[in-house]
Amino acid sequence: MIAPSTIVSRNTAIIDSTLDGEVLALDLGSGETFVFEGVAKAIWDLMNEPVAISAICARLRESFDIGAEQCLTEVSRFVEALAEQNAFVLSAP
Repeated sequence: MIAPSTIVSRNTAIIDSTLDGEVLALDLGSGETFVFEGVAKAIWDLMNEPVAISAICARLRESFDIGAEQCLTEVSRFVEALAEQNAFVLSAP
């Protein structure tokens, strides 16, 4: 699991648009597409600027019924998976 203080940002080669409550994102470099809805969309929306994993969880916990530890675990998994696909960029605080 990545550290809660890890800073996450969107890959700048990705463009996105919201349609019917979902985000459709396209990586202009690779042609990879992503669709985000529900909690995934909420995370995407929180990443307009670089943000720490802990800050994402703090905001999610305001809107969703989820414990702190579970939130960190699930957000970390999601972010790591999309970082492997070059949708997100991770950096030290």
